[in-house]
Amino acid sequence: MKVLRSFSFACVVWAIVVAELRRGALSNERVLGFIDRNAARLAEAARRDHARWGIHRESYQQNVAEFLTWIERRLAWMDGQLRDDDMGLRRIGDVDNDGIRSITDAVIILQHLFLGVERDFPCADGSPADPANLRIGDFNDDGTLSIADAVGLLVFLFHEGQPPALGADRLVFEDCIGVCL
Repeated sequence: MKVLRSFSFACVVWAIVVAELRRGALSNERVLGFIDRNAARLAEAARRDHARWGIHRESYQQNVAEFLTWIERRLAWMDGQLRDDDMGLRRIGDVDNDGIRSITDAVIILQHLFLGVERDFPCADGSPADPANLRIGDFNDDGTLSIADAVGLLVFLFHEGQPPALGADRLVFEDCIGVCL
């Protein structure tokens, strides 16, 4: 049970739960749809309330629209507060640490390999040779940073190829942990 008390383990579990909820039950579409459905159900009650008390400056529809806008902004803000890197998680292949895998990540790997261009990788000292950074760039999990990792990443991006090695999407790196709420 020691693993359940581990800070890193708790952060990983929390990140996975939040990510799954935001893709499912708490996705923008589901949350906004819930509000829309209930706003429609309450429209008649709002009309009666306005007729009786007459204290609303805006229409019910305007209030609902403003609330939906506020909720959308709030969900976007919350997503920004729950970045993977705050929980010590790094997306395999995301060598520029922008939160997504992209062509840029493959280009950074290729520049490092063939042009000797050094860019800061996200963990520890920023060196591609650092073990944590090697794992982030090592898309095919062969223990090296090579052209195969860049090609595997590009295939994944453009041809719906296999995800990173062993199906892993994110890894925990102790020296990359920020703050876990």
